[in-house]
Amino acid sequence: SGWASPSRDMDEWRFWSGERSQTDVQSWFQRPLSPMQSVYYGDPTAGSGVLLMANYNFDWDRSQLNSCEGTDLEVGCPFSTLMPVFPADPAEKWTAKANGDVRFVETGTSRLMFYESGELFQLEEGGVIRFKQAMPIPVGLYQVSVRVAISSGMPRVPVDFIVEVLNQDGFAQNGPLGVLGDALCNIPGQPCPYNTSINMFAPTLNVSGFIAAVAEGDEDHCDVGSFQTRTARFVKGDQQAGLLNANSFVYPNRLRAYAGFEMSLTFMGMDSQMRNGVRDAVDTQVGFSIGPAPAYGRFSTVRNTNPSSMRMEWTPCSVDVTTLLCVEAVDRHIDRNRDTVERSAASQSKCVALQVEKDPAPMFMGDKARTVSYIMGRPTSFTLVALEHNSLDDIEIEVEEGELPPGAMLTHAVHPCLHCVNKSVTVSWTPGEAMGGYTATIRFKVEDTGGDCAGAMGQSDMVEVTLSVAKCRYMVQKDMQLQELAAVFGMDWIRLWSLNSMEPSLNHPDYLVLANPAQVINVGHNYRVLAGAEPLERITTRFGMTMKQLHDLNYDLREATEAPEGARLCV
Repeated sequence: SGWASPSRDMDEWRFWSGERSQTDVQSWFQRPLSPMQSVYYGDPTAGSGVLLMANYNFDWDRSQLNSCEGTDLEVGCPFSTLMPVFPADPAEKWTAKANGDVRFVETGTSRLMFYESGELFQLEEGGVIRFKQAMPIPVGLYQVSVRVAISSGMPRVPVDFIVEVLNQDGFAQNGPLGVLGDALCNIPGQPCPYNTSINMFAPTLNVSGFIAAVAEGDEDHCDVGSFQTRTARFVKGDQQAGLLNANSFVYPNRLRAYAGFEMSLTFMGMDSQMRNGVRDAVDTQVGFSIGPAPAYGRFSTVRNTNPSSMRMEWTPCSVDVTTLLCVEAVDRHIDRNRDTVERSAASQSKCVALQVEKDPAPMFMGDKARTVSYIMGRPTSFTLVALEHNSLDDIEIEVEEGELPPGAMLTHAVHPCLHCVNKSVTVSWTPGEAMGGYTATIRFKVEDTGGDCAGAMGQSDMVEVTLSVAKCRYMVQKDMQLQELAAVFGMDWIRLWSLNSMEPSLNHPDYLVLANPAQVINVGHNYRVLAGAEPLERITTRFGMTMKQLHDLNYDLREATEAPEGARLCV
């Protein structure tokens, strides 16, 4: 208003994304721009300094609406709209036209532009731009230009966005309560767009969840710029212990999630604005701004209070991907004297890199094949322990193949485990007096749930256990007499006594056997078939036994008619 344009001719009108130096302008203003030159596009990595946003050459063929339609007069004919020479893509063209009120936002009071990665910022994995916090940058708005490509080898295109540097200098103390917060407008000599009597603090943001740091040696270390990442994984929550602080594991660190299992994070925003000596929860409210977020992530209803919390839940189903979740806490202050809402301030954005991995399979601890030896009459047990490193999962242990021996008991147990699932089964069995020679192989299976994704199948691990009962050996039960022992095995006490003539507890036929501690005695002789198979009838005849006695002492021969060569029998 009140400014008169001098009479000048304009041959070309170039819009750049930032200020060009006087030397730059003088060296370029008479040089035609060619689309074939990369600098024409203002590639920030080519050292051009700024990006060319649009170029108008004022040629007649570029006009759309003018006041000279239908005449042969072209030179000097005014027009109200003009199409640019660049950009050439119709979808990106900006039509130049006049409006009654034209406004624009300055891109930095310091005339500083962010261009080359490493000088003022660095472009990290996942497209995250990290600004160096020690930069002596004045308060104001700044334009950031980054050229990005969808994938390797694809053309790069410029992406511009605005960064606002606040007049904010870390934590400051407020009031007699000693409340700490990010104080606004406390840097002398810098502009302040806030009414500090209404909005004195930017809100703070904290992230928490049920997580546990990955143990050293199992941690995925990688360098991101000058940072070394740390990893934590989501675990089953201890409701009594409560949520754990996850601020130490925000980007560039990692939070490991397992495909098929729900993970959750809680974001807590707080503003330190005071009211009547206490933290203001009436005229000050805190909400949240969500940037990149996982697809199908669920966010709880935001409670516009102070402090305020928001919960995010997500069940990932894709494996070997890393998803970013970025959140800011945003305040809202009501000025009741003017019945207005004061300008909002946001906390520092916190991003969480959610690294999705395949659910680990459960596993049995120890050997995958093992043998358990028994003696008739002696209680014996063995325990199989299984471990699942995903504490959000669950496991079950069952007999997959084979059968437990008669009278055996299977007992399940759950054991305390820090951030894992630990279960076991115990098989307890006391072989009877007719189980000598019994053998069996049982296959046990541990299986997890597989998670909640469509088509997910449980994973499993197997272990085989062979049960073997010794022949001719029996553990005396408490307070059994010699005559009772002999009757159990269908023989007289003299024969049983002779089989154990070297045993101190059986040195007298009237001696009462006290099986405490437990004592194992012989209930037969060992016999080996030497040459060729031998019919069982011949064996019973040779040793003066009945077939039942032979079967009771040799469980493995109950369905046989002859003993194979090399077989060991109890007779």
